[in-house]
Amino acid sequence: MLFRAYLALATISSPLWSFALKRRVKRGKEDPLRVQEKLGYFTAQRPDGPLIWFHALSVGESLALLTLLNKLGELHPSAHFLLTTNTKTSVDALTSVGLPERVMHSYLPADARGPVQRFLKHWKPDVLAITETDLWPYMITRAARGGIPMVLINGRVADSSFPRRMKTRDIYDNILPMFRQIFAQDKIDADRFIALGALSENVQVVGSLKSSADPLPDFPAERDQIETKIGGRPVWLAASTEPREEERMFEAHALAREQIPNLLMIIAPRHIKFADETEALAKERFSAVSRRSEKQSIGSDTAVYIADSFGEMGLWCRIAPVVFIGHTLPGLIPPVTGKNPYEALSLGAFVIHGSDYADFASVYGRLTTAGATKQIVDASELAEEIINVAQNADYVGPFLEAAKTCLAKDRGALEVTQNYLTKMLEQGREQSAENDGST
Repeated sequence: MLFRAYLALATISSPLWSFALKRRVKRGKEDPLRVQEKLGYFTAQRPDGPLIWFHALSVGESLALLTLLNKLGELHPSAHFLLTTNTKTSVDALTSVGLPERVMHSYLPADARGPVQRFLKHWKPDVLAITETDLWPYMITRAARGGIPMVLINGRVADSSFPRRMKTRDIYDNILPMFRQIFAQDKIDADRFIALGALSENVQVVGSLKSSADPLPDFPAERDQIETKIGGRPVWLAASTEPREEERMFEAHALAREQIPNLLMIIAPRHIKFADETEALAKERFSAVSRRSEKQSIGSDTAVYIADSFGEMGLWCRIAPVVFIGHTLPGLIPPVTGKNPYEALSLGAFVIHGSDYADFASVYGRLTTAGATKQIVDASELAEEIINVAQNADYVGPFLEAAKTCLAKDRGALEVTQNYLTKMLEQGREQSAENDGST
């Protein structure tokens, strides 16, 4: 009943989407030069040959696909790839790191009849691969009715969203069986997909694509300049922080500087639109605060450097041997739900995190059990870990070895996914050849 009502609404909701997008443009939340893509109007042309369409919600999900896109591009030199996302920040991040060869980006069309039909008519994808759980019922239904084979990759149903999704199970009970295969990150995710309506025989646990991703891009010349300015000072990174965590981040830094006076903190907020707040908080405790977006340099007295930039997390994780993963600090209401630890681990950093990570519970559970990361609960414990690393050269060794072992075990998802997509593409070519032969 709910599913049918949604589809019915989608047939008449295009004007509402148009109105909402215009308002978002005025508020700076949409790109005025490309917002028409969300209504199904495009300037880029579809290239000749096979086209695999990937959809990812935003920054983390889209960046996790880049390694897979590179691998598939090498395997299929005649194929092209369309990557759709929903957010302006994802475009900024992808622009910063650069798209692989033969990969194009478009915004996902609004989930309404006009935009979706124009999108599918324009791009004519041969295969659709959706990451995690950014599932739009009308789009999926139209793709299935159009005969586009679909696979859900890197599948995850977060603790925080599962109860809400179960309340609208009628929708998922209709769309999940449309996928030929669902590759879940772990057994909990697999069980949740099945509970939502997926066919059990089509659900397979393969691990996370994020654990198999290539290391984040490096900027060697820039890194050399920054490391020269830092000199031999000890440095740590607070990565992907949430504004409510940052006061305690600065508290931990102040505590650590009592024993390590020349300690430098780099903080890379998850959302740089809140960087003004980050700067104000930092200046309440420290007089020497520099900011990347303002092109301010790191001096010998700089206590905090705010890395408010897109696409440079690989730079900061290479510079700082100690990384605290934000969106994990406990005690916040509503609680935070975690961020991806693999990016820092793959670059050899010692990873510290809090105990709130519901969206990545199985990942952090494996890492902490294996002794690959260090969990803390407050600013004093964070400061203690930073001091331990600075004062004991052997402290992080066992953690880094355990992290390498965990990463090696989790790399199967990439191979399984690329092999399945290759099979889907080859089957599509065979079907096209049969259709051509019968006409």
